[in-house]
Amino acid sequence: MKIKKLTPEQVQDKSLGYKEYKKVIKALLNSMQSEHNSADLPTKYLALTNYEFADMPGKKMGLIIPGDQTASWTKLSKELLKANKKEISLGQCYISLDEYDNPVLQLEPLKGNAKKALLLKQLTKTALKGTGVEVAMAAAEEAVAEAVADASEATAEEAPAGPKEQIQGLLVQISDLNKGINLADGLQPEDISQAEELKTAIRQFALLLKDADAGLRQEFGAAFIKTRKLFKKLEEEIAAAKALEAELNAELAAELGELEEEETATAAAEETVAAPENKAEAIASNAALFEEINQLIQESQLQQLV
Repeated sequence: MKIKKLTPEQVQDKSLGYKEYKKVIKALLNSMQSEHNSADLPTKYLALTNYEFADMPGKKMGLIIPGDQTASWTKLSKELLKANKKEISLGQCYISLDEYDNPVLQLEPLKGNAKKALLLKQLTKTALKGTGVEVAMAAAEEAVAEAVADASEATAEEAPAGPKEQIQGLLVQISDLNKGINLADGLQPEDISQAEELKTAIRQFALLLKDADAGLRQEFGAAFIKTRKLFKKLEEEIAAAKALEAELNAELAAELGELEEEETATAAAEETVAAPENKAEAIASNAALFEEINQLIQESQLQQLV
């Protein structure tokens, strides 16, 4: 399937308008439904997150271009991959039908490190909006992920790690997750899911430390203090990022001319009523947990002195 009425230069210099792109992607998806409608008949794709269309400046949107890549498209893909792996996904795709016979664009990523959740979200909300086509990661990739998870579980069952090894493993996970997040300049909406994952890992570390013996609590006491501060910072940043994301989504929907003011106002009012109580309860619960562990660490240190 050839990529028609669109050039690599338009994508690269961001002279491509959203309205123009919508016409192109609809035509490409229509062709795919007859030419690439099974896993045995895939075509290639180039997808980008946080892309800015010429007529939507400042708006971070999704872009996907399915079709056979000529030399010029391949060159562009390589240049974009080299420039920023975190916002590009290259691979194969095809159209399938769900249980209700609705078309679904199935993606099989092969290169690039674009966050899958963000990619699917932005493609759904912008690139594919109004096309009648949904998007998902191909089942084959999910099967591989499940196989890896099953293998990990089997390994864990064969050789269960002790408390110290579990704590050390979580600290490595916390460190790795923290490297991928920039809190200094404020958490960005696209990093919310990773920040939530980091919060979960810190809480798991705290719970392990709570049940550990006095020796381990004393050994990892300094790490607890650091992660406790990080946890509190994450709570603040995630709340701010979610507020920013809601604001940006509302602005984007308004500019696309698809904002239902009444529904949005109702949903916002319900959120305003429900969210503070749940959020306050969660914060209080976490604060109590960390304070309890802090007391246990102090007691362990006193016992060491006696």
